[in-house]
Amino acid sequence: MRVRFIVLGIVFLFVACVGYLFLKPDNSSGEGSSKSKYKDVIVSATSSDMDSEGPEGDVVPDAWVKRCEKESKRCEIFQNISLKDSGKRLIEMAVGFSDKSSDKARAVILSPLGVLLEKGVEIQVSDLKPISVPFKTCTDAGCAAIFEISDEMLDSMINGRKMLVIFHSASGREYKIEMSLGGFGSKIAELL
Repeated sequence: MRVRFIVLGIVFLFVACVGYLFLKPDNSSGEGSSKSKYKDVIVSATSSDMDSEGPEGDVVPDAWVKRCEKESKRCEIFQNISLKDSGKRLIEMAVGFSDKSSDKARAVILSPLGVLLEKGVEIQVSDLKPISVPFKTCTDAGCAAIFEISDEMLDSMINGRKMLVIFHSASGREYKIEMSLGGFGSKIAELL
């Protein structure tokens, strides 16, 4: 029994140390935001292997992709931001309507595991006031924030160029992810 506690203690310490290395804030750049530090490792993996921004910070023209369920024929549009090196999804946002008669769009933002749940996710579109959305649930795929998109926000997304999605790691580190709105208007129109 004593050996069992010692082994469990060693395993716990190992996991805690590894977790600390991955989740600790990195203030070596002296900035609170990680966007500029990680800009070179984030790509948009939805419609091409291009960076989420073009060479001069241009918006990716077709960043949103339509997908449909085969049986219900319910469709949504989505954008997936992945890490260049590993190809792992960093964040995904999907937008759709619950059914054809619904005029209110709903969105799901799927973040990685290990986020600070109490802070939720913050969304900033154009000059609109940022909205904060709580996480609803977490699964093996990540943590989901689900919300209804206001008419004003939907209009800004259709006519805008970029949006900002902000979440925090469990250690409190802030991640600001820029998502292109290129192609959003034409793809959302396909759902109506």
